[in-house]
Amino acid sequence: MNWIAIAIAAGAAAAVLFTAAVSVTTAFTLLFFLAPLPLLIAGLGWGFVVGLAAGAAGVVALAVALGMVPAALFAATAALPAALVTRLALLNRDAGGASEGEAAASGREWYPEGRIVIAIALFATGLTGVLLISMGPGIEQYRAAMGAVIDAMVSPQQPPGVSPEQVAQVKTLLLSLFPFAAAGGWTAITFANFRLALAITRQARIGSRPPMRFGALTFPRASLALRAAALLASFLAGMPGLIGLAASGAMLIAFAILGLAVLHGLLEGHAMRRLLLAALYFAILILGFLPVLPLVALAALDMALGLRARAAAAAPGPGA
Repeated sequence: MNWIAIAIAAGAAAAVLFTAAVSVTTAFTLLFFLAPLPLLIAGLGWGFVVGLAAGAAGVVALAVALGMVPAALFAATAALPAALVTRLALLNRDAGGASEGEAAASGREWYPEGRIVIAIALFATGLTGVLLISMGPGIEQYRAAMGAVIDAMVSPQQPPGVSPEQVAQVKTLLLSLFPFAAAGGWTAITFANFRLALAITRQARIGSRPPMRFGALTFPRASLALRAAALLASFLAGMPGLIGLAASGAMLIAFAILGLAVLHGLLEGHAMRRLLLAALYFAILILGFLPVLPLVALAALDMALGLRARAAAAAPGPGA
């Protein structure tokens, strides 16, 4: 009965966050991003079954309160990503195997966090692909359906003095960027909720996965091939190109996350570490996309040259 109550409470909390985001005002849009958080806390804290039940409770609550369309949107953007991440995060085995850069703890080796990031990016690509195909399945149908949505958002806010040609240019740009931004945004949001849920369950001492240093996060070598394949697919024509663009956006954000982890690792032990990291995250909030490319470049350099390993080897020992 205890886990059922936890699942219902977590599902209700996620549903309330989602409902407030889609039903109230744009000031509550942030709540949409936090909708998976209660589900992740339930799953990481009390187990995959509890997290899955919480997601199901949220879907049922929204279906009863708002209808099937909001319930399906909640399932796709909150419940399913939370279930996927929880399932992977709780996978573990005896610590005798290879650890891919993440230290085994408590005699167990846990599923590497870097692989979880890649899985999130792949899921975000698939989710965006399904959304694009549902608007199509052809690119012209996508442009018509998405164009109507953009018109509904832009037209009421069109400032005086803006020509129809300028509006058309903005619309074309948004149509081109939507798959890239949607998949990249879902990747970033899901991973941020995952890290926040991990921090909360650790502080509450209700999670079984031990603490892992963000600065130790690594990607498998195959992720470089995935990144290259996504970039090449984005140049295809028609709907495959749009899905490739989504994959490119998701993988770009995944490698930006790795770049952040590299900076965390390089700054370990630095006297001004907290101040420098705070300045970095503030710059990301203010500048948005601009810091992403340098972070991706740093991630690639670390995978190629082992920057963190070199810095650790060059650091003076405790007695130096």
